[in-house]
Amino acid sequence: PASPMEVPVVVTSAIDIARQGDVLVAEGTGSISSIAATLGVLHARFWEHDDLSRPWLRDYTIIRPPEWFAERRREFVDRFGEFEPGPARAVFAGVPAALGVIAERWWDVPSTVVHGDLHLDNVVWRADGAPVILDWANCGRGPGVIDLAEVIFGMAGPDQRGPVIGSYLDALRSHGQVVTDTDLVRWLGGALLRWFLFHTFGTARWIPATDRQERMQQDNLMRTQRSLEEWSEVDPGLFEELGQAPR
Repeated sequence: PASPMEVPVVVTSAIDIARQGDVLVAEGTGSISSIAATLGVLHARFWEHDDLSRPWLRDYTIIRPPEWFAERRREFVDRFGEFEPGPARAVFAGVPAALGVIAERWWDVPSTVVHGDLHLDNVVWRADGAPVILDWANCGRGPGVIDLAEVIFGMAGPDQRGPVIGSYLDALRSHGQVVTDTDLVRWLGGALLRWFLFHTFGTARWIPATDRQERMQQDNLMRTQRSLEEWSEVDPGLFEELGQAPR
């Protein structure tokens, strides 16, 4: 823009050659895998890159202080009630333990560029099937698995996660970043906990303005609970660590 008062706008409905994603509409494995592969290429390019030191980039390694969670816990329960007994209830009630496990699992996670607001409304597919990720206003630096968690848990179903993770790893490796399956699952466990905290405590004060936003909020809450339960089969050690961590 020529001045701070001019705001550029992209009207995706006017782009005939592109298909707009929708957070309320499930995508096929191929489409979700293409997003993961695009992320893999992007993350590999900025893997521990010097440009990540730019001061205007958000630091996604910073997590809210305990007081922030305490305030919003009461507000969340007042609006939505308590979770049923299970992994979601344990994580929601044990924030200090969850934060400790995130720190333990991320001790060696490389830093890269992070989109910070990745969901299907921010993706369009070109005519050739290649995804384009939009809305980089919240971009920053931090663990790439923060973005990947939005794909694995916010977009993919349990049967889609294996191929989607494979697409991400293949893209990383083909661009020079060798990450083992074991390390990625360990980092993803930490990202899942962060993703859960973000979509529960972080939504406590958000009042939807439309019916669609109401559906989005409810869908997110169901996904957060379901994803923890499903991931316990992939990474049972995550929940053992939670049980052993200080509270």
